[in-house]
Amino acid sequence: MCNPLKTRAEIRGDLIRRLFAVAISIGLATSLTQMGWVSSGTWPTLKDWNQLSILGTGLILTVLSWDGYLASIEAKPLHGDWSWRFFIDISLVLIYLLFMLTSQVSHYWPFILMVTFILYVVWDFLTVREYVGSYDAELKPSAPEDSHKASIHKVLQIYYRGFRRCQNTSQGPVITLSWAIFFVLFAGVYYYQQITPWIGCIAASTGLIIYRRQKCKNSYHRNYKIFSILWHILHVSIILISLEVLVILERYFTCSAR
Repeated sequence: MCNPLKTRAEIRGDLIRRLFAVAISIGLATSLTQMGWVSSGTWPTLKDWNQLSILGTGLILTVLSWDGYLASIEAKPLHGDWSWRFFIDISLVLIYLLFMLTSQVSHYWPFILMVTFILYVVWDFLTVREYVGSYDAELKPSAPEDSHKASIHKVLQIYYRGFRRCQNTSQGPVITLSWAIFFVLFAGVYYYQQITPWIGCIAASTGLIIYRRQKCKNSYHRNYKIFSILWHILHVSIILISLEVLVILERYFTCSAR
């Protein structure tokens, strides 16, 4: 017998999959064909390399998000008559497209990346409300999860238990929140220090890869709760410090060349 909720979730998931493919093909192809060095056959200039680095970061963001998204909706389908997660998914795919289409403008992408991770946090929060039992078996509701939304208190418990590295509590929402804070700080550093785009893109791409790797593992250091918050701060600090070092080196060599 057909399950309306399952059918609706599959239709929504199929639409998002198609939008991902459209975003990558249009965003990548349009941006590349608009680059002068592609049509002229000349070697890319520094400006072109900056644009390529931004475009590459956007591609990494989109592909990693696609991979993680498919795994997530497989376990936590987009149920409900008005699924805000579904609307956020559509918004995110359009943001990925905008990221790549605006790669020629060096000051847009850090802000777009920051907004993307803020939406990730909201998406995780809504997902925890719908599937709280999937994040912590102890908080699993007695009613079926497709007809139950957890209270705000229970959702905050997931975050609290995640930060404390409680046994059998998913670390996914905490990981997302930690990296959202990182990319907010990253955007501030980028604009304040007026960082060269390709340097910023190296730091951002590194952060995206580590973030997705952590999300795949979803837990670590379970037996050492004291290190829970420190572990996240360590990753953030290493990348921000590395970024500052790259900025200092870049400015040093620029002054030396003069």
